[in-house]
Amino acid sequence: MGMPAALVAAIYAIAACIDNKPQPFATNTIVQRYSEPRIFFEEAMCLLHEGDKESEPHRLTKALQPSILNCQVLTILALQQHGVAEYSRAAILCSLASSMAIELRLHRPDTSGDSIQGEVRSRLWWNLYILEKMLSFEMGKPVLLRSEETDCPYPSASEADEFELMSVYVRDTGQTEQVRNTSIKLRTISAFHTSISLTFIAERVSREIYGLAARKAIRDGQVDGEAKRINLSLALRDWARDLEATPLRLDLSDDLTSVPATVINYTVCLPIVSHCHFSIINMDR
Repeated sequence: MGMPAALVAAIYAIAACIDNKPQPFATNTIVQRYSEPRIFFEEAMCLLHEGDKESEPHRLTKALQPSILNCQVLTILALQQHGVAEYSRAAILCSLASSMAIELRLHRPDTSGDSIQGEVRSRLWWNLYILEKMLSFEMGKPVLLRSEETDCPYPSASEADEFELMSVYVRDTGQTEQVRNTSIKLRTISAFHTSISLTFIAERVSREIYGLAARKAIRDGQVDGEAKRINLSLALRDWARDLEATPLRLDLSDDLTSVPATVINYTVCLPIVSHCHFSIINMDR
């Protein structure tokens, strides 16, 4: 069974953003020109609207019909639009995907007994959860998906992609310095778990520091506000400490063999949290 066309187009839309710079080619060579991300984005949206042309009439309601496929496509397209700085459109697509995810009850454990379906639902939900927080924080919008309203299990760390290897070049320092190629285990799903737990803290910052009711409460009771900041600071410290005690710790040596997800946590997610309130990560206070 092939991958649905709308999902393929969405994947191409985000893949086309990786490197669309013109490359130098020798003269008298045949060069294939790849489509721009916009072309794939529009194709994915058209396919969502149309569905199967042979059996489904052309209608907008097709794109709004709750389904795993539609939710996957909307989530990927929201991330893609964020990547090309179309922030408002990204937020709208993410909101649609979030509403669809709730309608599909992705925030609850799967009861079908199908392990594959359960894994798909779990991965989709938690990826959408993180994306929605990222957009909410960057654009100053209210959080839509809340951790206290979900008991969806984390994706399984026993799947094959947990054990995929990444090749890195490590410099040996000795009498004769040389570079060698080595492989490290990506621990993809375990690393994803740490991203989820960090996003929980980000959500707490949004609710307890920047929520409308929270801001008023802090203004009226600064002592309680300071206590909240200290608690969030401790939560961040605990998160970092727990991470350092695992193979996913951030490698600050010259070799830099950290897995990509760990680097992303520190370079993308953590600054978003600290941007919300700088004092909560001031560990020297």
